Amino acid sequence: MGPALVGRKVELVFDPFDLTKIEVRYNGRAMGAAVPVVIGRHSHPAARPEPGAEAPPAMTGIDYLQLVEARADAELSRQISYAGIGPESVARELDRGSPSAGPGGHNEEEVAR
Repeated sequence: MGPALVGRKVELVFDPFDLTKIEVRYNGRAMGAAVPVVIGRHSHPAARPEPGAEAPPAMTGIDYLQLVEARADAELSRQISYAGIGPESVARELDRGSPSAGPGGHNEEEVAR
């Protein structure tokens, strides 16, 4: 079928839900099944690779987003755990005499916020 139909206008008959079988017709006559051809890019063995094909260069400098994430994680870890607050835990803190605890059991920094 191949060379006889080169340059000719053909009709392809196929099921749009099953493209595994494609029938080729010329002048209303079935000429056989279409055979897929893999078109690859030819390149000479001595040719250099195209730009962008190389591995990205190693990272240098400061990873700003990582620093911001670390700071946010540190701030989140210092938040108050309301699930752990109860009359027993407050009494324990008062018995310990926490030096950083001001009136009401809060740090001065926490009161300032």
